[in-house]
Amino acid sequence: MILSGSLIGGWRHQKKKCLNKDLIVIRLGENVHDKELFKTRILDLVNVCKKYTSNVIITGCFWKNDSKERSIIHAARTNDLTYVPLYWIDNLYNVRPQIGDTLYDINKKPYVITQDFIITHPNDEGMQMIAETIWGVIR
Repeated sequence: MILSGSLIGGWRHQKKKCLNKDLIVIRLGENVHDKELFKTRILDLVNVCKKYTSNVIITGCFWKNDSKERSIIHAARTNDLTYVPLYWIDNLYNVRPQIGDTLYDINKKPYVITQDFIITHPNDEGMQMIAETIWGVIR
């Protein structure tokens, strides 16, 4: 089960799906523009998640942003949650695609990168490293 939706309210539509869960992983922040609002809304989201399970993990962002990372770390520490940093993956490894690279969609269908906007995102290897990092904490 994936709890998805906007930080500001989309999760409310998912409440019934959240009952009796063993684990919730909060994985967001990259596309947040209002960093001041994020400080309080991340705490609100954590409080909602804790109503459904005491086992909540929160990850940092792939793209390093000190302001957002501080808000996430504060939410984790304030609520005694496990925090999983991820920015090190982007900092230490070449895990962004280049124009001309081939990536694969969820159906394993290949597609070639033709636009600049996608090259700021992690490639398949980067996504694998993110997943393995989070899974390593869950195990």
